[in-house]
Amino acid sequence: MPRQETPDRPTLDLLRHLSDQHVLAALLDGGPGTRADLAVRAGLSKPTVGQSVTRLIERGVIEEVGAEGGDPGDRGFGPAPAAPRGRGRSGTTLGLSPTAGCALVLRAGSQGLAGEVVTADGTTVCHEDVTLGDSVTARRLGSTLRALSGRLADGAPGPVRAVTVSVADPVDRHTGRTVHLPGAPFLIGDLDVPRVLAALPAVPVVDNDVNWSAIAERRQGCTAELDQVLHVHLGQGIGAAIVADGRLIRGARGLAGEIAYAVTAPESARGGDPLAGTLLGRLGELGLLAPGGRVIDVDRLTSALARGGEKADRLLESLGAAIRGACHLVDPEAVVLSGSWGSHPAVVAAISVAMERDPVSSARVLVGTVEDSPLVGARLGALDALRVALLSPATGD
Repeated sequence: MPRQETPDRPTLDLLRHLSDQHVLAALLDGGPGTRADLAVRAGLSKPTVGQSVTRLIERGVIEEVGAEGGDPGDRGFGPAPAAPRGRGRSGTTLGLSPTAGCALVLRAGSQGLAGEVVTADGTTVCHEDVTLGDSVTARRLGSTLRALSGRLADGAPGPVRAVTVSVADPVDRHTGRTVHLPGAPFLIGDLDVPRVLAALPAVPVVDNDVNWSAIAERRQGCTAELDQVLHVHLGQGIGAAIVADGRLIRGARGLAGEIAYAVTAPESARGGDPLAGTLLGRLGELGLLAPGGRVIDVDRLTSALARGGEKADRLLESLGAAIRGACHLVDPEAVVLSGSWGSHPAVVAAISVAMERDPVSSARVLVGTVEDSPLVGARLGALDALRVALLSPATGD
């Protein structure tokens, strides 16, 4: 008989890393606790937890914050306790070290620029909003983004170990640069976000705002149990995110989901106009774009929907055609509608009827439930990256 290869066994370093991961997650998700508490939460033996705690203390990730039954402080972010560092007694309460590190979250869109600093337990320690206006140039956004990130990093309670950025524009998945498309409503020109934020100690993870919204709804909203989703955002701009088998589909460059450019009226296509015959072009034909033809005039659009009539019918017909066409390609379990007019009763009703009558798709229509989902999604991504960074060998150096 030929000799069978023995499967690779986990290395000791891998087992230690997994133990540390479980112990850190138990502390971050459940708050400060003793070694015995963490053993129960993590489902590990007390000796294994004790070894992980020692390693995490040595890395500066967690610390002893008092004896069992005492006040552990603000989930480990209060004043440094007098308790000695080290193995300690089994009844000693452990918490996250205030100098372990934090994450920076940035969101840029038509509603303005927002930034916040979050600690690994999900606490937002500071938040700042900056007014930008409906449309901005890449140069202005870059300088504003750099200044805001610098202020937040300077005031952070520890080193910045993770950065995420949500931008209301397509993002090249390979470079993190925004990609300017005809009629894009928010950013005028391309922006090299990683270069703008190069002074930060962590490389930023940059993605389109609708992708972050889809992550937020999947983790905390209406699609928590769904693996196949088409998420359509309807606001001052139109975009979509595709979730297949529980994973975001970004496409070859990261431009998947640009549903505003779906051709819904091919008979209207004309040479020289890249938007002719598209969903965005139809909005222009209906007079629903603000002066300059870039941003959707939401007030005018919702007024048209409230009045009903031919203009509303043509809008809803084009929107339904774009969504149905996308569903035929990705076969989702649900279509999620979000944004300032995505939850409008006329929109929800029209898309629901369109999907019910569709001979191919069986997707149901849901309305997004997470408020400011682009920021929430980016925050969740930052926390994931921060937890990974806290367990890396460089932490505490």
